[in-house]
Amino acid sequence: MKKSKMFDRIFDSVILISKNPKLFLPDIVFFLITAGLLALFLYINGVFHFDFSQTNLNEQIVNQVRSMLGDSSSLIRLIVSFVVLLIVNLWIGLSLINLRYNMIKNVIINKQVGLFKSYLESKKFMFSLLFVKMLLFFLYAIPFVIIIPLFTGLINSSIVGVILLALLYAFLYVIFFFVYPVLYLAGSRNPFKVMKNTFKFCKRNLRYSLLAVVVVLFISIFVGVIASYISSNLTSLFSQVGVTWVVSLLLGILFVILKLIDITLTLWTELFSFISYKVRV
Repeated sequence: MKKSKMFDRIFDSVILISKNPKLFLPDIVFFLITAGLLALFLYINGVFHFDFSQTNLNEQIVNQVRSMLGDSSSLIRLIVSFVVLLIVNLWIGLSLINLRYNMIKNVIINKQVGLFKSYLESKKFMFSLLFVKMLLFFLYAIPFVIIIPLFTGLINSSIVGVILLALLYAFLYVIFFFVYPVLYLAGSRNPFKVMKNTFKFCKRNLRYSLLAVVVVLFISIFVGVIASYISSNLTSLFSQVGVTWVVSLLLGILFVILKLIDITLTLWTELFSFISYKVRV
C-alpha cells in the first residue's frame, strides 16, 4: 500500500473492512462467549431460579442477594465462580484480540491466510501482547496513584489534578498510539523494545501521530453521537409499542446493531493505525 494522505487512509480502512468481513469474527465470537459465561455465572449462583412471571422481581433479587451474603457456602461459590470465569473471559478475550491484530497485519501486508492458520500464527505474539498491555496499564495507573491523592489531599485541588491527569493521559495516548502496529509489523516481539520503538517513532513523527489521534477521536465522537441519537430516538419509539415481547425483540435487535457499529469503529481505528504506521516507516 503506497504512501497517501491522511484523508485517503480514512477511506482505505473502510474499504479494507468491506473487503474483509472475516475481521468481525474475533469480536463476535468474544461477545457470544462473554454472554455464555455471564449466563453460566448467573445459573451457578441461582439467578435463573427466579420466578419471572411474578411482578415482585426486584424483591426476589434483593432476597437472593441477602441469602448469598448470609450463607458462607453461597458467598464462596459467588466469589470463586466470578474470579474463575473472569480469568477465563480475560484470557479468551486477549487471545481473540491477538488473533484480530494478526488478521489485520495479514490484511495490511496483503498476505492471504486462513482463519485457523492465522490463529496459529498469532500465538507467537500472545505473551508479547500481554506484557505490552501490562506495561501500558502501569504507565496509566502510576500517574493516577500519584496525582489524584497529591492534589486532593495535599494541594486540596482535585479539579486541577483531574485536568493534569487528563492531559497526561492524552500525552500517553498519542505517544503509544502506534504500539500495536509496531508490535505486529516492526519485527520485534520484545515488549520493552516495542515500547521503546513506539516512543522513537512518535518522537520522529510527532505532528503525524498527533494528527492521526485527532482524526480517530473526531470520527469516534462523530459516530458515537450519531449512534447515541439514533438509539435514544428508537428506544423512545419502541417503548410506545404495547406488546412486551415485541419491545424486547426490537431492543435486542437495536443492541446487536449498536454492537456491530462499535466493532466496526474498533476495526476501522485499528486498520487506520496499522496503515498509517506502515506507510510512514
